[in-house]
Amino acid sequence: MNSIFQRLKRGPVATVLGLAAGYILAGMPHSLSPTKGIAYAQLTADATNWEYKTTSIDSASLQTTLTALGADGWDVFSVTTSDASVETGPDGKAHMTTQRFEVIAKRKQR
Repeated sequence: MNSIFQRLKRGPVATVLGLAAGYILAGMPHSLSPTKGIAYAQLTADATNWEYKTTSIDSASLQTTLTALGADGWDVFSVTTSDASVETGPDGKAHMTTQRFEVIAKRKQR
């Protein structure tokens, strides 16, 4: 068994070099088995490539645009206000009105 403690006994430089070589050559720590390294390399090779989309939407069409993005396979993960105004209402309280939203979405690359 080649534990981290056994590597530390060899000295910190040898430990760091051994771990770095393990990550570089096999994509994994040196102490893992070669079959796990192959599985890790395969997972890395099969990793999903994403495409991203950012769009500015007016508040009146937010719901229909989000529905259309979803129908096209986009996964919306951020909706933020980009154009808002604050007005004082007749009750004396501040009211915020949003005119535009920034939407960021991703989907698997086709």
